[in-house]
Amino acid sequence: MKDESTHQQEGHDLGEKMLHAFSQVLKQHDQGVIIGTDCPYLNASHLHQAFERINTADVVIGPAKDGGYYLLGMKTAHHSLFEKMDWGTDKVYSRTRERTSEKGLSVELLPELADIDYERDWIEYQQWKDMNAAG
Repeated sequence: MKDESTHQQEGHDLGEKMLHAFSQVLKQHDQGVIIGTDCPYLNASHLHQAFERINTADVVIGPAKDGGYYLLGMKTAHHSLFEKMDWGTDKVYSRTRERTSEKGLSVELLPELADIDYERDWIEYQQWKDMNAAG
C-alpha cells in the first residue's frame, strides 16, 4: 500500500510554504522532492532522475528556462534556500545556487525545462506537443 498523506499548506510566501512541506515530509521520509505544477514538460523520467541523484547529493534542482526551478529535492530542509528569496523572478535559480555554494552543499542538476507563465509559453508548449505527437 502506498504511503500517502495530505497536509494543509502553511506559510505566507512560496518559500515558507515549500520549507514547511519539506519539513513535514522529511519527518517521515529520508528525502523529498517538490515539483512545480506549471511545467508540462516534466515527466516520470525526470522524477526518477531526481530520486536517484538525491542519493548522492545534498540538493537536486530542475532549473527552469525563466530563471526559476521546476523541481527541488533534498534530504534535509535547508532553511537558507527558502528565506528572503525574490520568488517569481528570474533570480531564484541563480540565488539558490549561490546559497548552496555558500553552505557547501553538493548539487545535482536535471535538464533545464520551460514552464508556463504566459500565453506565449502555452502556445510554444502546444507546438512542441504537436511536433512530438507527429514524430
